[in-house]
Amino acid sequence: MTRTAKSISQSFHTSERTAGLQSAQTVQLSATNTEAMALKRSKTFMSHINSKIKTERDILSDKLEDMFTQVRSIECHIDSITQAKEEKCRKIVEKIHQTLDEQMKERILNLLGKKEKLTMDISKIEECQNKVKFEVDSCSKLKLINKSEKVVDHIRGVSNQIISHQYKLDPEQLLFKSDLCPEYLKGIF
Repeated sequence: MTRTAKSISQSFHTSERTAGLQSAQTVQLSATNTEAMALKRSKTFMSHINSKIKTERDILSDKLEDMFTQVRSIECHIDSITQAKEEKCRKIVEKIHQTLDEQMKERILNLLGKKEKLTMDISKIEECQNKVKFEVDSCSKLKLINKSEKVVDHIRGVSNQIISHQYKLDPEQLLFKSDLCPEYLKGIF
């Protein structure tokens, strides 16, 4: 082989090697491009998935916050109901106290009137007894005999003025009526 033939042969082999290398590089480049594209598609896909997950997570977070708001609202409403009930109870108790106080005052005034009448009658009787005692102690027997009819008439007059009141405890006065609890007297609510 001549030099030229050798040179051509080497050139040919070099060209083949170069072509093979270029081919291998092209395949390698093509594989790298495919991987890059796959990676790019994978990153885009992951970005899409992450975006979707974030969107759903945000929706769930909004729902959770809304539910917490509703729970707080319910708790406030429970407090409002409790306060309204307490206020209503206070008003009912005030009304019951007022009603019972009025009934008590009426009964006490009635009893005080009876007490005053009895006290006045007691005073009349004591005054009569003192007058009779004075007549008996200060008069002679003869004078007392002469005045006896007058003294007896005086005693009868005082006795007739005083109407005999026998005070008895009225169990009805111990019972209080209530418009709010009409069955109070029966002990049934």
